[in-house]
Order: sequence, then C-alpha cells, then structure tokens
Amino acid sequence: MASQKFLLIALLAMICLLAMGPATPARASENVVIVVQTTLYAWGVIDDALDRFMDDLTREGYSPQIYVCAESETFGCEELRAYLKSVYDTDGLTAVILLEAADMGAQIPRAFFEEFSPGDSGPIDFYYSDLDGFWDDTDSNGFFDVWENGPDGDMAPEIWVGRMSTIMTAGDRLNPYFDRNHAWRTGTMTFEERSLHWVSSNWMSAYDRLNIAYDDIGFFHGTEEDPLTDDEYFAEIQNSYEHHFVASHASASANAWITSVEIPWQNPHIGFYQEWGCRAGNYNTTMTCLMAEYVFGTTYGLWGIAWANSGGLYPSVLE
Repeated sequence: MASQKFLLIALLAMICLLAMGPATPARASENVVIVVQTTLYAWGVIDDALDRFMDDLTREGYSPQIYVCAESETFGCEELRAYLKSVYDTDGLTAVILLEAADMGAQIPRAFFEEFSPGDSGPIDFYYSDLDGFWDDTDSNGFFDVWENGPDGDMAPEIWVGRMSTIMTAGDRLNPYFDRNHAWRTGTMTFEERSLHWVSSNWMSAYDRLNIAYDDIGFFHGTEEDPLTDDEYFAEIQNSYEHHFVASHASASANAWITSVEIPWQNPHIGFYQEWGCRAGNYNTTMTCLMAEYVFGTTYGLWGIAWANSGGLYPSVLE
C-alpha cells in the first residue's frame, strides 16, 4: 500500500515552484536545479524569461542553477537521476524543475512505471524525487515495474520535482507562463482566496481535507438525477478562484465537462489546479494534455497536479 500511496503523488504532470513545500535535503540547502532541454536552451527562446525566473528564486532565498540535457542513447533517466543524487549528496538539493517543449526536439529523459499491468504505464516524475529508493525494470521493456526501499534509503522523497512541459510552441506557451509566474510572485496577479470543487455524480462527495486550506469553498456535486452540465461548469470557472479541485472520470485530453481544446477558449480565472481522474496529467501524450492546458493554455494558470496513469489522485494523500 505504501507504494500505491506514493504513486498517487508520483504520477503527476506539471508542478511549478510555487506551492510545494521542500523536502529536507542531505545538507542545509536551498539549491534548485533547473533542467532545461538542450535545444530550448540553445535557441534562446526563453532566455529573458528564464533569467527573470532565476532572479525571482534568488530573491526568495533559493540558489538556482541550470543543467542542460536531452534524451540520447547514452543519457537517459537513470543518468539524470544519478546526476541529481550527486548534487544532493555533495551540495544539498531542495528541488529540480524540468523545463521543455515538444517542438524543440529531443526531450529531457522521462521515466515510466507500469502500475497494474504491462499495458498500464505512464510517466513518473517521482523517480527524480526519490533518490535513494530502488527502481527496476525486470522485463527490460523500458518501464519500471519494481519500486521499493533501497539498500541505503526508502521510498520517501528527498527532493521535490516541478515540471514545465508543453507540446505547443515554446515561445507561445512558456514565455507567457513565466510572465504570470513573475506577476504572482510580485503580487501583481491575485485571486479570490477560495476553492472551487466540481464533483461528478458518481464520485464521493466529501473532501474535508481540502477545508484545511480554504474556508471559502464553492462546492458543486452532481447527482444521477441532476448531473452538472458543461454550461454550468463554463460559467463557474469564469469567477475568480485561487484553487480548483475536479473529480470525475477523465482521460489525457478531457474530464466530464471540458476538453483540453476548450480550456484556452474558456480561459478559467483560476491559478492552481488539482485533477482527480485517469491520465489527466499524462504529459507524454501526443495530444494536448488536460492539465497542461489548464496551466499553460490560459492567462491565469500557475500550477497543477494530476494523475498520469489510470487511477485517481486522492486529496487525503496531499496533506
């Protein structure tokens, strides 16, 4: 059960350096490694925005450094994890941020995990967070299928992982995102301090854990007789909410009320997203990823966490 609980957090999509508390590093450190896709860095598409982001982190007490890499025959996810562990062991490390765009060629190495069966696999960024656990691909098919305590460690995270990954044009998606990120950090973009809960009729209706963070919650729960509609959803997400929790069946490109293609057109006035549904955070898809559109396809999105495989992301594991 421990591995299942961690996988609820592990198979996530995009997290920016805004709301996740850092894990305790090996040494007192606020070091942050920003792993940037080789061609994205070389082409200079986001140079100014990345410089400003690093200045923002430095002003907040972090020590950011850039590491440039891409997937190759000799450099994959195991090599990247080994590099991060070397930084953690030598200098201390709080976090890693993975920054890439699909239109920029070879991407940052990605780890994959088979959770239930060989055909049920998805990307797993937690691989880069748990630096001393044991991971293995017993059938050598390119997907990890074993995850357990390591000989000198456990399955808990040593660092936390953020991902900025888009299949759209880097300049069109990442530069505006960094503008919003800067505006949020400097207080020029704000939201109503409240959370919107939008829950399907066939999903449980109690999310008391999220009441810890918000006193003001807009709670909408459909029933079999009176299900929530797309139009109702489109109308409510125009209101300012800091946080949005969605619970329904989902796929990589849609939940019960909205498709990834519709999200930019609706442009929700919301900053932070939590999606409970199958594959809503699967950034490895060739389609537009649902959570990626919430975060990168709007003029307000800042942060998102979602499940990249089949299953659901329970609120109780995020406390």
